[in-house]
Amino acid sequence: MITDIRERHVITLEAIGLYKFLTVKQLIMLWIRTNRQNMNVILKDLLQRRRPLIGVLKFWVIPWIWRLDYVYYLTTHWVDLLEENENLLQTGINYPIWTSIFFRRDYFHRISCIDFQIRLRQEIGKVWWIIKVYFNYYDRAKKKVRIWKSVTRIKTKIDIWEWRHIIPDSVFKIKILWTEKNFMYEHSNWKDIKKIIRQLWKHAYLLYKYIKSWNVNIVENSRILCVFEHKTTQEAVMQRLQDDMSLKTMAKYFLFKTEQEVMENIIEGWANGQREIVSLLEAQNDRSW
Repeated sequence: MITDIRERHVITLEAIGLYKFLTVKQLIMLWIRTNRQNMNVILKDLLQRRRPLIGVLKFWVIPWIWRLDYVYYLTTHWVDLLEENENLLQTGINYPIWTSIFFRRDYFHRISCIDFQIRLRQEIGKVWWIIKVYFNYYDRAKKKVRIWKSVTRIKTKIDIWEWRHIIPDSVFKIKILWTEKNFMYEHSNWKDIKKIIRQLWKHAYLLYKYIKSWNVNIVENSRILCVFEHKTTQEAVMQRLQDDMSLKTMAKYFLFKTEQEVMENIIEGWANGQREIVSLLEAQNDRSW
């Protein structure tokens, strides 16, 4: 049995295991430690072992930012340690199949998606909600296609029609009392309006497909959360939503906010496609949905 694992190590490992990838800034955001120096000491303890319990991804220097924060993830040694020590149990183990799929060009987008998940879980903990499922676009699961062959499939991938699919940034389900609500989350760091609208079109068609098949309850209990880095991009997308009659019919199912607004308040102040200000909390308790 390994005896050099302390409580602060377990808490750090559990956090990384829940979110899969975390930076020092995000670990501090989770209140594991209050400053970088103390957090770095813990991470160093976990890294500098004969069998490291975490790995680290380092990225190139970007001229106008200087250096990107290192990203930490679990190694399989932590899983082995859990098997050897029954007293070290946690709610889930989420470690990457391949770390090579974390590209530098995707860095800011992925970090923003993790920030959103952290903020959501923090607020969910304050009310009587339960997050039953939470998958991200970088989560993969093995799927058997033949007895001797298996492939990996993106967990957020949803087939719409033949040869067509949609991959939301995140898919999660929240349970409150007797009701379950489905959310699909999209984050936009770029200003390509056409690309964003194409993605919203796929979401709208998916909702229409459920309505057509009489799965109306799924549609009524679903919302697409769209978060933008830039307020101007959000306004442009919302205007296009109003101008396009096909999308306008599904406008109430789309909720909009900027990154900054999400960090300030993730529950209140969402603008739907009809430009009404709504609350996620009220939406969960509104039986008319």
